[in-house]
Amino acid sequence: MTRYEQLLSDINEIISVFRDMEGGLFILAILAEILTDLLGVNDSDGCLMIIQKLYEVTSVPMDEECTNEDALLFVEILADSLEEYS
Repeated sequence: MTRYEQLLSDINEIISVFRDMEGGLFILAILAEILTDLLGVNDSDGCLMIIQKLYEVTSVPMDEECTNEDALLFVEILADSLEEYS
């Protein structure tokens, strides 16, 4: 499985958990905007911290440590995936 495929699978699980919460998709959309803003100001540490927290609160196992490149890919996939639910 490629890193893209792994992140896509993880994000689908994370979205599924948030969909089951009242207002969950709205909260996830706000977090996606914050992640994008953090990447825009080159705050990769803050971005990685939020991504790690998303994994923790949804109990989705994080198979490997996220890198800065993974964070960029994660945010891109998350934004694309959330558009499908809009």
